[in-house]
Amino acid sequence: MLENGVVTVFSQKTKGGDFVKVACCPAWIYKKERLRNKADGVYLRDSFDVRIGLWCLECVSVGDLIFFGEMENSDFSVGKCRRIATITKNEKGTFPHWHLRAEYEYR
Repeated sequence: MLENGVVTVFSQKTKGGDFVKVACCPAWIYKKERLRNKADGVYLRDSFDVRIGLWCLECVSVGDLIFFGEMENSDFSVGKCRRIATITKNEKGTFPHWHLRAEYEYR
């Protein structure tokens, strides 16, 4: 699998609890920029596809946060991260990986 960046994944151990860093690993990242037109204006609705080798990350859940780059727990801020919306586990082929999709909508 080709890798063009590094990501840091954060997860909540308990509902309503603090986010904790679970992994920082190399990844393939693709950002697709697109617009969404709503009644109250035009929004940028970027979509991020991320592939992380299964050997780098034991498990990941919808709702976990992903940061594009390296980040320590002490530097963590929800506003710097994207929420993971979908997860697919690909165990076939020569490079088994997690396929994550994160979306971010903003004006």
